[in-house]
Amino acid sequence: RIRRNTFEVSYLEKYARAAAAMGDQFATQHLDTQAAAWYRHALAIDPEAAEIQAALAKVSNAAPR
Repeated sequence: RIRRNTFEVSYLEKYARAAAAMGDQFATQHLDTQAAAWYRHALAIDPEAAEIQAALAKVSNAAPR
């Protein structure tokens, strides 16, 4: 369990950001299903990451390609 008001949160953010970076790569290629999967993985690591929540919402609302 991560304690939010300690140094541990910085590790949580780094692990979540790495997964979100994979989502970003898929999103730039318009592979929204794969991007969404990576964003969900990132949010499982850090559910409070607003930037990742927004990225997931963006690809989830994208029109099918």
